[in-house]
Amino acid sequence: MALVFLASYLGKDMIARFFASGFWRSGATFILPAIAIQFLIEPWASFRAAALKVTLSPVAVLLALTVALWAAVLPAIGVLWAVGHLTLKTAWITWILGRVLFAGLLHLQAKNGFIVQS
Repeated sequence: MALVFLASYLGKDMIARFFASGFWRSGATFILPAIAIQFLIEPWASFRAAALKVTLSPVAVLLALTVALWAAVLPAIGVLWAVGHLTLKTAWITWILGRVLFAGLLHLQAKNGFIVQS
């Protein structure tokens, strides 16, 4: 349904060029382990983030999220795109490493008390 709307809005040529780009050329032999790694990271990242939000404040995870997303993952994705190496594999690897960084920063925040208070 979303692809039909997108195709009617952007035009079929734009959609065809996007799906024909090198971004989508990757095998399932990489994607399935990447998803499994993501599931293994979730207990440390998401659960800790939710617990910190509930026990301390709704903005308790902003420091770790800002560092991991805006200072690490998004610049890395931009550099990969700028040099022409942004593929599905490199995007997944970057996001997984960003998730690991986020989980590590949350652990350091909780351990050392570096919490942004609202």
